Amino acid sequence: MVCMVLQSGGENVKSWKFYAKYAKKYRKKMWKQGNGKPIKKDKAFYQKYGFFKEDTWALSEEHACWLLPRIAYLRDVHHGFPTEFCTFLDGKDITDTEEMDAKWTNILNQIAKGLYLYLKKQEALDALTYKEQQKINEAFALLKRYHMYLSD
Repeated sequence: MVCMVLQSGGENVKSWKFYAKYAKKYRKKMWKQGNGKPIKKDKAFYQKYGFFKEDTWALSEEHACWLLPRIAYLRDVHHGFPTEFCTFLDGKDITDTEEMDAKWTNILNQIAKGLYLYLKKQEALDALTYKEQQKINEAFALLKRYHMYLSD
């Protein structure tokens, strides 16, 4: 089921499939003209340069749509965590891998939730509550900090 909700640490966590479906629907809505018809993208430009120039019209939204389901998928299937979580003593690794794995899962979840909130509130960013703005800012700060660890 696409909109499956998981329980993790007492809070609801949306599955990566939910986020993928949401991002796809959001992008489809984003690329409609005022008359409701889809914008025709310049395929010649794409073939020459490898991206649609229309994607730059709302690059932050395009990036968030692309990144959201991938971050959530990585959260659900990752097989490691950033090396900065590890502590070494006399050359021996003294890391509690379960604790570090839970920490990494939580960070990826915070990023996914922040990106989702960013897209969900895109039309009214000026009407965000302080708490919502803090969640979005924290997600982007975590994304910046852990960007080089986003692999599996």
